[in-house]
Amino acid sequence: MSAPVMFNRRLRRDETDTWLDLVNQTTEHGYANRSLAVSYLGLPDTIAFVSSINDEVIGGTAIYRDRNRLGMVLSSAAVLKKFRKTSAFHIIKTSLPFLRTVAIRDVDALVADGPQRTGIGFPVSLALDSWTMRTLASMNFEPIGAMRSYVLECGESNVIQPNEAKWDKEPNMEGTKQLIWAQREAIGQSNSLVWNAFDFACSRRTLKTYSVNGTARIATSIERLNDTAAVGLIVVGPDCSESSAVDCIVSELCREQTMKVHLPLISGELASLVGSLADRLGASPKKQALTLLRKHL
Repeated sequence: MSAPVMFNRRLRRDETDTWLDLVNQTTEHGYANRSLAVSYLGLPDTIAFVSSINDEVIGGTAIYRDRNRLGMVLSSAAVLKKFRKTSAFHIIKTSLPFLRTVAIRDVDALVADGPQRTGIGFPVSLALDSWTMRTLASMNFEPIGAMRSYVLECGESNVIQPNEAKWDKEPNMEGTKQLIWAQREAIGQSNSLVWNAFDFACSRRTLKTYSVNGTARIATSIERLNDTAAVGLIVVGPDCSESSAVDCIVSELCREQTMKVHLPLISGELASLVGSLADRLGASPKKQALTLLRKHL
């Protein structure tokens, strides 16, 4: 009797619910918000895949094409536990480019170093579960940096008096691109995940910028989920102090009651800023270690 054949293909629009249910069933934190996840899957540069055996969906992935630094992000990997040893390699590999092209030079993936204590779920966090580390290593993904995610739980009795931030009336998108390019090494974000965060913020209209004479000095994005705020992007220019950046972010967090703040993509270079933000919010930060992997095509 022949072994069952696994089929891999792009996700159809009418299969979105099936794909999201799989993410919820097989990943530590599932999706953060269903409509938010659907919005991410609808980005022009996001592609989702499903894998099935005998018409049973056993796995799925999502990738994001980064047109800015000519890379790609493996933004989700969901595989039923009983198929991980035998099929995860094939499920993930078939969703990635086979060869280097002019448009795609490498693939980035963010993997949790252990149980995700500070996770919030897809697509607010694109950190893959720790079991994927071995599978990705077998595909020649290599560690290129250490990242962190944080959650700040604010005390109910804490009263914050924020300074009013002078945000741009319209977000300075081109200025933010220039800021990311100029500061990518200084902020430890020379990767495609930061561009994913930027593009998603633009799509969701959550991008906030502070500019002087047309030059972006601060760029951030804040997605609200009930009493939780997710700060997906933080980029600070060399002419802006840490305290000024914290003031701007706090002013936005305080527009509505925020009891918990998630920061899913923080480099070591931004750890001090997170500490200052926690102090202003009267919060005790919880940290999760993440590893940034890259596969050169």
